[in-house]
Amino acid sequence: MSVKVLSQRERRNLREQPIYSNWKTKICECFDDDCGMFLFGCICANTSIPQMYERIVSKGCCLLFTLFLWSTFSLALTVPIYVIYQPNVFGVIWGLLSLILLITFGVFLVFRVRNKLRTKSNISGNTLDDLCTSIWCCCCSHMQHMREDGLTIENYSPRCSITCPTSYNST
Repeated sequence: MSVKVLSQRERRNLREQPIYSNWKTKICECFDDDCGMFLFGCICANTSIPQMYERIVSKGCCLLFTLFLWSTFSLALTVPIYVIYQPNVFGVIWGLLSLILLITFGVFLVFRVRNKLRTKSNISGNTLDDLCTSIWCCCCSHMQHMREDGLTIENYSPRCSITCPTSYNST
C-alpha cells in the first residue's frame, strides 16, 4: 500500500475548496415540529412565499408579489363559474392562464429562495436540483426553507416592506 504525498499546490487547492453541508431538515419533514407553520406555509403560500423571498433574496418586492399571487389565485378560482354556471370560453381561458401564471410565478419565487439559501449556506447541490425540487415539491421545499431559516410559529414575524425610490425619501 502506497501513500501519495500531496504537493504544496494540491494542498492549497484542497484548502480553498468550499466545505459543503446538507439541509438541516429533510424535504418531507413538514409535520415533524410545527403543524402551525405547515398550515401557514401551505394554506397561505401566496403570502408566505413572497415574505420568504423578501427575507432571503431581495427586499422591496413582497407587497407586489403578494398582490400578484393573490390576484392570479382569485382569477383562477373563476374557472368553475365559467365552465358550469355561465359557459364562456374567454372566461375559462382567462382563468386557466391565471392558474398557469400563479403556479409558474410561485415556483419561480421558491426556486430563487432555494438557490440563494443553498449557495449562501454552502449546501451541496446544483441549480438543476433546486429547479426540480421547486417544481415537483413546491410546498415541501418552501417549508424546508422556513425551517432552514429557523422560523417557527412562535418567532415568525411578517416582513413585507414597501421601498420608495430614493428621490421620494424624506430626510
